[in-house]
Amino acid sequence: AGLTIVGPTLKGIAKIAETRKPGMSAHDYLYESITNPNAYVVKGFAPGIMNQTFKQTLSAKQINDVIAYLLTLK
Repeated sequence: AGLTIVGPTLKGIAKIAETRKPGMSAHDYLYESITNPNAYVVKGFAPGIMNQTFKQTLSAKQINDVIAYLLTLK
């Protein structure tokens, strides 16, 4: 339908995030994904696509607010 997906869906990200990296909590995985998006790139997607500057442009509270929201997406 002409739709190009550049990253994995956020649907169910709260559950998916806790399984991406063994031993890493969903919160920590999401934090790493926001602040260092190339640390783990989901198979089938290219590195460098996602915004690389959120750690510099968002406050710690803003990042934690985004993570809190993402953790509601079950």
